[in-house]
Amino acid sequence: MKNNIVRLLKLICIIVIFSLGFISIVGSTHDDDDSPVTTTTTLPGESTTTTTSTIPATTSTSTTTSTSTTLPGGTTSTTSTILTTSTTTTTSTTIPTTSTTTTTSTTTTTTSSTTSTTTTTVPSQTAVLEGDWGIYTSRSLINGLITFDASGTVTGGNWSEENDNVWTTGTFTGGQLSIDNFGSISGNIIRSSGLTNTVSNGQLCPISNIAAFTGENNLNKEGATVLIKRASSYTPSGMNGEWFYCMENQFGVLQVDAIGNVTGGNWNAYAGLTLISGNITGGTLTFNSQGQISGTVTSDFPNTVTFNESQLDEYKEVGAATVSDFSGNSNLLIVKGNASFATSDLQGTWQLVTYSGPGNISYSTMIVDSSGNITGNSSYASGSLSINGNGRITGQVQTTSGHTVDINGQMNANKDFAGMHLLDTTAVDTAVSAAVRSN
Repeated sequence: MKNNIVRLLKLICIIVIFSLGFISIVGSTHDDDDSPVTTTTTLPGESTTTTTSTIPATTSTSTTTSTSTTLPGGTTSTTSTILTTSTTTTTSTTIPTTSTTTTTSTTTTTTSSTTSTTTTTVPSQTAVLEGDWGIYTSRSLINGLITFDASGTVTGGNWSEENDNVWTTGTFTGGQLSIDNFGSISGNIIRSSGLTNTVSNGQLCPISNIAAFTGENNLNKEGATVLIKRASSYTPSGMNGEWFYCMENQFGVLQVDAIGNVTGGNWNAYAGLTLISGNITGGTLTFNSQGQISGTVTSDFPNTVTFNESQLDEYKEVGAATVSDFSGNSNLLIVKGNASFATSDLQGTWQLVTYSGPGNISYSTMIVDSSGNITGNSSYASGSLSINGNGRITGQVQTTSGHTVDINGQMNANKDFAGMHLLDTTAVDTAVSAAVRSN
């Protein structure tokens, strides 16, 4: 019995010792960051193996490349490409009994993202200014001839100015005008008197070499100006026909024959809101090789109007002139209706440079549809215009300020200019306006 107990105890000891020696395990530790995870396993009678695993680290690099390209007509296109590079590194190390292996894998991803930015630089029409232009300004009355080079720089010319029936003369000494592709005018003109006239708003006709603008000099005096380019030469032929004329206080028609005789016509003026009309009774006009008009026109008022300084455009359809009569000196516009016209010819956007007396200068926009209706979104809120087969314009419009304006005018054959007489029936005021098409 005793021996059996001893044998049993020995057997239990052997089993316990064998079990303790057979396997001895040491646990592992792990953090939630990118630190290595280490596991150590000991096998009886074998070497120790340690495996270290590193959680892969990822590196991202972004590169942005911008490319600017200038396209014909002044358009700039900018393209940006974003290059993203991602690098993933995995390291595996085995200790002792096996070799160490390091594996690095790199993944490159390229994403192309294109952003286009378009900047439009409007081409210039300034080169059309090169040459001699008749210039006529209303406020203090100015007329003359001004010369520009192809860059719009003023290179010469002369002017005359009337204040209270006293005339002074001088030259144009500097300045520069520019015209963008939409016909908008900016810049300034310097006179020998020391005055600089700066353009506030202006517009060039799309076809005819005629421009109109408002401006202000360095004495804070505003003026309304019409420029008409002089052609290289003119012939008297083609001057016969019916000419519409308008000035601040009068409008009408002159009928001229082939040798310059004034054979008839009519005149119209307002006394308050009352229209007074009469007849043109005679006169003689001469047209020289520089496109200038001289001579006189008589009426049954009675009155005699003398043309002192003037300039016709190259098509001999539009002219501006300084004239004198019993009431003093004025600038007027004359327009010949030498084409066939339809109501749809009124359609478009028109810029009006208007003079209604000293201190009353305006630049306004009138938008007309194909039926002659004022469409709003401009200086005029409503109303309508009509045009006859000879280009005579009549109508009544309402301004955004609530004034009602009666219009009498004439469109030129190029259909991009109109001379207009305006009667503001609300303010009981008359005006002369140069209307220039801007589209």
